[in-house]
Amino acid sequence: MTKNKFFMFNQTDTPEVTELRINGVIGSTWWDDVVEQEFINKLDSVESKKIIVKVNSMGGEVFAGFSIYNSLRGHKADIEVIVEGMAGSVASVIAMAGDTIKMSKTAAIMIHNPWTSGARGESKDLRSRADALDKMKEMALEAYLTKAKISKEEISKMMDETVYLTADEALEKGFITEIIDYGAGVVIEDGEILNTGIEKFQMSAFKDFPKEKFLNIKTKEEKQKKQEGEKERMMTKEEFMRTYPDLYNEVINEGITRERQRLQAIDELPIGKGSEAIVMEAKYKNHLSAGDAAVAILKHNSSIGKEVLKDIKEDLKGNETIETSKTEVEDKTEEQMVDDVVAMMMEGRK
Repeated sequence: MTKNKFFMFNQTDTPEVTELRINGVIGSTWWDDVVEQEFINKLDSVESKKIIVKVNSMGGEVFAGFSIYNSLRGHKADIEVIVEGMAGSVASVIAMAGDTIKMSKTAAIMIHNPWTSGARGESKDLRSRADALDKMKEMALEAYLTKAKISKEEISKMMDETVYLTADEALEKGFITEIIDYGAGVVIEDGEILNTGIEKFQMSAFKDFPKEKFLNIKTKEEKQKKQEGEKERMMTKEEFMRTYPDLYNEVINEGITRERQRLQAIDELPIGKGSEAIVMEAKYKNHLSAGDAAVAILKHNSSIGKEVLKDIKEDLKGNETIETSKTEVEDKTEEQMVDDVVAMMMEGRK
C-alpha cells in the first residue's frame, strides 16, 4: 500500500471516458518504484477514447510531475484537463498535457522557478544543483510553450516572479482553452486560509500570493449567494446605455426601423369607409401588427355587415311584391336572403 495516493483512476458511466484525479502533493513516494509503476500500469491499461484529468494540487516532486506529463502526452486517448481548484508548480506542467484544458472560473494556476530546500555540500555541489534547477526550468518552459500564446521570455519572467493566474488571465495568455463554472475552485476562508477543495493552506506559506485577485470568492455560501443575486438583478436601461453604448444605439435604431415598417404595412391595408378609427387605434394605441390590424378591420366590417343584413331581412319580410309567407322568409338562409334582394333589385331595373 502506498503512503501517499495523490492520483486515482475512475471509470465513468460512459465506457469511452476514464477519469484521472490528481489531488494533493505529487509524488512524495513516487520513487519508491511502487507508486510510479502503479500509475504507469493503470494508465497503460486505459483503453477509453478519452481521459478526463481533474487537477487540484499545489505541486510536488518535479520529476514525478514530468513523468506524469509525458505519460499523458504519449497516450493514444484524447486528454481533457480540468483545473478544479489549483494547478500549482509542477501540477501546472501536468495540466499542459491536455489536448483541451478547461479551468474553473474560480480556480488558479501558479507557475514559478524550480527550487530546492535540501541543497548542501561543497560549492561545486551547490553549482551542480543550480545547473539542475536551470534545466528543470527549461523543461517547464517547453511544456508551457506547447500551449501559451506568449513568448518564452515572458513566461520565464513570470516564473521568476511566481505568478498566480486567474482563469481569465490563463485564457488570455493561452495556458487554457476554456473557462467553466466547475466546483468551488480556490476559496479564501477567514481572510488567511487558502482552500483548494482538497487541502487548506496558510497563504503566508506561498510567496507573494495575490490575495486581492481572489477576494471576490470568500466562502462557498457567499459564492452561491453572489451568483443567485446576479441572476435576480436585471440591468437597468441607464446601466445598459452606459455599459454598452454602441449596442444600445443599435437596438434603438433597430426599434425605429421596425416601427416604421409596421406603420407602413398598416397603411398598405385595404381600408374601407368607417374603419378609420380602428386603424388609428391599431397604429398608435394598441400598437398592433399589420396582420392583427387586418383582423380587427375585418371584425369591424363583419359587424357592420350583420346590421345591414338584418335591415335587409326586415325589408324582405314586409315586402308584398314577393309572394312568400312570413314563415318561408324566416326559414331562408342569409345567402338566400341576399339572392332575393339582388333579384328584387334587378327586377326593379327592367
